[in-house]
Amino acid sequence: MYIRSIGIAALIFGTLFKVLHWPGANFLILSGGVVAALAAIVVLIAKPGPKPAGSALRTLTGALLITFLMFKLFHLPFADAWALAAVVSTAGLLFVERDSVPIQRVLSLRFSALLLTGIALVVGGSIFKVMHWPGANIQLLLGMSGCAVWFLLAPLRTPVKTA
Repeated sequence: MYIRSIGIAALIFGTLFKVLHWPGANFLILSGGVVAALAAIVVLIAKPGPKPAGSALRTLTGALLITFLMFKLFHLPFADAWALAAVVSTAGLLFVERDSVPIQRVLSLRFSALLLTGIALVVGGSIFKVMHWPGANIQLLLGMSGCAVWFLLAPLRTPVKTA
């Protein structure tokens, strides 16, 4: 669902703004988190037929992770409780779906150069930021922008057909 991707991109940009102490971070984080979580819940509810446990747990886990992120970034109390709930939900999801994802499929996943470059820049920028080295802000800006753009463009691409 494209609306969920817009919410995730806003959440990424809000986190970037928060880390760089730019104005508007709280609005982006809050609006992006709410949009992403609600879109995931609406997709689950609107899906016809029986809902497998994995779908419900995926939605719950995503909503808990977004809630934890918002509580942590806003320095609200009980962020650790949300983190614990997200970890428990993730463990439950891994248990429920332990046999449904073939390892060969996971190993054959292709990631775009944009996403991989963005992730590398975010990791590097995070290390630079923690160490107080120069260049952290530009790495975080480029990396998180690249990841957000990937989330915006991912729903628009057509699936690759395999023979």
